[in-house]
Amino acid sequence: MFRKNHPIYAIGDIHGCAEELRALLQKLPLSNKSTVVFLGDYVDRGPDAKGVIECILDLQKHCHVICLKGNHEAMMLDFLEDPSSLYAALFIMNGGGATLASYSEDAKGFQIPESHMQFFKNLRYFYETKKFFFVHAGVPVMDLQKLDLNQHAEEMIWIRKPFLNSDHNWGKLIVHGHSPVADVEIKKNRINLDTGCVYQGKLTAMELHSKKVWQVPRQKPVETKYLEEEYGTQKRPKRFAAHIPVHIFLNSEEKILEVLNYNEFGLLLQEDKGSGPQLKIGMQIQGTIGDEKFKSISFEGEVVRGRQDDNYYYYGIKLASLTKDPHN
Repeated sequence: MFRKNHPIYAIGDIHGCAEELRALLQKLPLSNKSTVVFLGDYVDRGPDAKGVIECILDLQKHCHVICLKGNHEAMMLDFLEDPSSLYAALFIMNGGGATLASYSEDAKGFQIPESHMQFFKNLRYFYETKKFFFVHAGVPVMDLQKLDLNQHAEEMIWIRKPFLNSDHNWGKLIVHGHSPVADVEIKKNRINLDTGCVYQGKLTAMELHSKKVWQVPRQKPVETKYLEEEYGTQKRPKRFAAHIPVHIFLNSEEKILEVLNYNEFGLLLQEDKGSGPQLKIGMQIQGTIGDEKFKSISFEGEVVRGRQDDNYYYYGIKLASLTKDPHN
């Protein structure tokens, strides 16, 4: 339990960078009186999400550890519950394949230990002390006492501009991650500790009373990992079935198609024959996968394949770019 004047450390987004996390923890002067608050986003994009969770579980034996939920853990839990859902697709397209691969011995299937599943399921949306309010992404511009997880939970793991651009005084200093910055960002009303380790930045910890900072830089580029499946005589990143709306913008008009399957690099879209064909091989397209406030992702791509049957047109889309966290 937190005690007045005992040190309290906050650690920013880790994203599978287990090696850097171990090195950072070795630097911190931790004791059994210390509280360590992890601000979420333990998984995705980096090479060893499994190793990150193992490191945190071990740390819990030595000091008081608080683990908050990030948007990437939310997407991961949705994927595990229903791989055909929109959040599941966002999980894979936001680097979730690397997380699954870290739990795989053969790059085909994956197995997440029960202790790790309980870790993910028990994550908290926020933690607060008399002076500090810890959260992954931020909070709405409102009194903290009026926060309601039934209404505001997704904002607490996804919000960006309305929070980042606000000079509102919440009565406590908000300590967060989620929005990568080149170095620790200290404002009158908030502190941002996501210094982009997985993007060749640094992994950061801060002791909140003294504002002392410890950092470990990432030493080498992240190696892309993902689950694989056989495709003829070759292997390719595993595709996952889905039924998700896609909004395509063509000549100032919006067309709605459907994702049938997806992976990190492409989509298979379906269009009812009664309205098409709208797309042609070689066409450059842009659009949005999903249509809910916190469940959408913008993309650009090229139509590389096409076929049809009696009822539908089908288009293979090679993704060129994704706006991985488009939420404001």
